[in-house]
Amino acid sequence: MDINRDNTESGTTQMGKKYSRSSEIGILFLLFSLGIALRLPWFFPAVLDWDESTFILMGQSILDGYLPYVQLWDLKPPLAFGFFALAIATFGKSIVGVRLAGTLCVVATAFLIYLTAKKLWTRRTGVFAAMLCIAAMSQWPHGQATLTELVSLVPLVGALCLLVYREPTSNTLFHAGILMATSSLVRLNLGYVAVLIGFYALLAPPVHSLKNLVLRSMSYAGGGLLVVTLTWIPYLLAGQQEMWWTSVFLAPLNYADSQFSVFQNLISQTKYALGVYGIDQEGYVIWGRLKFLVRGVCLLVWLGGVAGFAVILRQWRNAVVSTRRASGLVMLFLVGTGFSILKSGSANPDYMLQLIPFSALLAAVFFEKAMFSRLRWPVLLTVAVGVAVSVRDFVPGYQEVFSRALEKKELRYGAAYEIAEYLKRENKHHRPVYMLTDHIAYWFMGSYPLTRSTTHPSNIARLYLLETIVGKGATVEDELRRVLQKEPEFIVTRDYVWYLQESKNAKDLLEETLASEYILVKEIEGRKIYRKKRPEFS
Repeated sequence: MDINRDNTESGTTQMGKKYSRSSEIGILFLLFSLGIALRLPWFFPAVLDWDESTFILMGQSILDGYLPYVQLWDLKPPLAFGFFALAIATFGKSIVGVRLAGTLCVVATAFLIYLTAKKLWTRRTGVFAAMLCIAAMSQWPHGQATLTELVSLVPLVGALCLLVYREPTSNTLFHAGILMATSSLVRLNLGYVAVLIGFYALLAPPVHSLKNLVLRSMSYAGGGLLVVTLTWIPYLLAGQQEMWWTSVFLAPLNYADSQFSVFQNLISQTKYALGVYGIDQEGYVIWGRLKFLVRGVCLLVWLGGVAGFAVILRQWRNAVVSTRRASGLVMLFLVGTGFSILKSGSANPDYMLQLIPFSALLAAVFFEKAMFSRLRWPVLLTVAVGVAVSVRDFVPGYQEVFSRALEKKELRYGAAYEIAEYLKRENKHHRPVYMLTDHIAYWFMGSYPLTRSTTHPSNIARLYLLETIVGKGATVEDELRRVLQKEPEFIVTRDYVWYLQESKNAKDLLEETLASEYILVKEIEGRKIYRKKRPEFS
């Protein structure tokens, strides 16, 4: 009898595991399908955000055998570029492959949010939180591009999920340290979150003894230092330790100190959220009229997140210890990530992508609770209206794809593709090209920017970065002159280059050089292509 009972229980357990596993696979497939559906039309434009173009160039440089910062330079930690190198190596040299890799990051983040919410509350809460996460991240400005915010969220939310599921033992904290360091070496601002979670590792109960406390702290720090050391070793072997230290730590700190204060950043991010103004794909400010109000899903996430925060605080006293600990972790990640955004210096709307998963999780808590209260029908109506309004943002992308398909045109499109094709055709001797805009065209042509300071076109106008890239005493005018002395065969620019406006000397130098030494040969969607004057073109 006992043997049969044991066999029956074992069989039931195995069946339960199989059911659970297949159920989780089904939910993962659902999230992947939703991610593809909401992001597919934006796989094809050449440029959604010019930072993405820079990351692609940096990733390609790694594949071509260069360490980050040696051949090209940009203000991000090395693992950010490592991800883009991996995406290109895996999916091929195409924008579609890079955008697919970004979609996988969004889906992975949402699935981890699902697992976290399921552990803390219910499976239904998890599914709703994950779907909100994907929809809001796909609708938020620049969220369709593959940006470092999306990449960094996978290990960041992974660390939250790990700490929710497991007790804070030394082994758990070691792996959490690895995940937090990985996210920080994709986006350095998340280092603030890593420090905050470090205090959690130090103080979280149960602390059995001082020895246990020290061991846990060392385990967390050891996991983080392992990742940092692994990124440093290649530079040590190449004799470039100073470049690693300066580029990974000093330059970002200099950048943050040279930008907005915490209060100024808060005001700017609030304006982005309200749609008072935004930033286009190349950094130009776009003024709007409360455009955010038509981003229904995002509104559900932000307002629902605030309401969910209140729900958790209200339930705090009656919650069991384990639930309090896990809920507190969610709050720590939310607050820490928010603070890290405000301390990052610059105020860009895409930074808010880092908050969406945590806010979506809290919003799902509120919405599920509201579904079983007197607020059920008003909440259902609000969610339905939010989703319906959001559809407007996704329609144009599909219209473009279907239109191009019906006309039998290539699905990929954008000025950068046309510029690259023109330059490949006209620049048969592969002479230097200087792109002040649409610099992803370098990648399409199989070439690189002329200098490290022009990897991202606007870096040439940022003195606090030029001192890192070139050296102390560097000026915008001198660096632009150095670029022009390479005698690029073609210069691609716009009539108004916003990042040169604060340096009159540099602006005048470019205009004088174009007027005296170059001739306008082509104009593509507002981009002007100039060619070096030679006897055959005079």
